[in-house]
Amino acid sequence: MWDVGRSFSGEPSSPPSGGNIMKKVLVLVAAMLLVASTAMASSVVLSKHNLQSTFMTGTNDEVCVFCHTPHRADITVANAPLWNRANTDPTSYYNSLSLSAASKPGLVSSSILNSDAPLCLSCHDGASLTDPLVNPPNQGTVTWAGAMNANANIGTALNNDHPIGMIYADVNTAKDLSFVDTPTSGINARLKGGVMWCSTCHNVHDDAYYPFLATSNSGSDLCLDCHIK
Repeated sequence: MWDVGRSFSGEPSSPPSGGNIMKKVLVLVAAMLLVASTAMASSVVLSKHNLQSTFMTGTNDEVCVFCHTPHRADITVANAPLWNRANTDPTSYYNSLSLSAASKPGLVSSSILNSDAPLCLSCHDGASLTDPLVNPPNQGTVTWAGAMNANANIGTALNNDHPIGMIYADVNTAKDLSFVDTPTSGINARLKGGVMWCSTCHNVHDDAYYPFLATSNSGSDLCLDCHIK
């Protein structure tokens, strides 16, 4: 039975109507669905990095298996957690003004090879997308199908792409380049040992900021974290 009670004005309070209860329930459900859909939208499952839905035919329904495996992973690939791709490496590395200013002699290619670049290029070089998996899924079959979008094909030569593998602090001391003295906290946290990696600007598991950017580039904010322009 409803306990009438008293309102702040001293008047007897009325029981909530069925309509009011239903409105509150609908608002709560809508809020929960919004949170759930936002979380799903910012995950790899609904992104283009879910290769199961974008490049595959067959019966496999796993998502992570195209890059990772819990067992028998390739441990020879640097900075690759439980890597499951049989990488080929047709990519040619290069030198540039930024790299010359920011790297010790002879370490340019080494710093790139020890970054996450070979992992990204295992698909984005345009030549290695269909490399076999080291440890195929236990259930289902995997058959590569389709082709990479031209915009995602970086190619095997990196000399027309943003430099990676350079030490940010050393780049900053070059007199002919204009960089923020101390990069903002977001970029600074994403430098790996002070070195620029692909993941300094990109988040491969979250496409909330297209194309897989680590943060919004509205108004070139991501670029201006480092560059003075």
